[in-house]
Amino acid sequence: MKKTIKSKTNDLPNEFVDKDRNIMNEYYELLDSDLSEPRLLKSMLQFIRKDPDFLDPYIVSADIFLRSNKIKLGFNLIEEAYNRALNLIVDENGKWPKRMEWGFIENRHIMRAIERYAYIVWEENNSELALEIYRKLLRVNINDNQGTRYAILALRMKLGPDWDLKFVIKKGQMAGLTEAGKIDDWFNENSKKFPEEFNFLILN
Repeated sequence: MKKTIKSKTNDLPNEFVDKDRNIMNEYYELLDSDLSEPRLLKSMLQFIRKDPDFLDPYIVSADIFLRSNKIKLGFNLIEEAYNRALNLIVDENGKWPKRMEWGFIENRHIMRAIERYAYIVWEENNSELALEIYRKLLRVNINDNQGTRYAILALRMKLGPDWDLKFVIKKGQMAGLTEAGKIDDWFNENSKKFPEEFNFLILN
């Protein structure tokens, strides 16, 4: 089980919680259905037209395009989702909120879009931008349900976006899953080298 993280600071004002999205339940129900990729893509694009600021359909559509080797289309959708995420959360000066917690299901589509964009710019060798985004994401969500701290550590250690492949189980019934305990051990051992990144966190 992933360890929880608490902040050393007191509760902060300026917390962002996105509004209820009417199509969210319809979106999750559709994901549970057994649609072909062409039909799934058509449905995702319809969701985008219905609510352009509900961002999960951008990511699903992008994944379908990437699997079809339509790289530019996939990247463009992820970038658009990221830009829309920022438009939702930043103030008039471009400043992020102080808190945006994963515990609110309304926030998750935004946080997934931000994380995914950080990952693709990392893949494109823009490590500085990726690190900047991951840092901001960790600061607003101290509980770090997304495992952002691991990506930050990997970037600081000059690793690539495939850093976690060595923690994937290769054989047996659990093949393909990641060994969370080993990742935690790796983080605990190496994060001490970068106190400026993680000294505001307490691991329990």
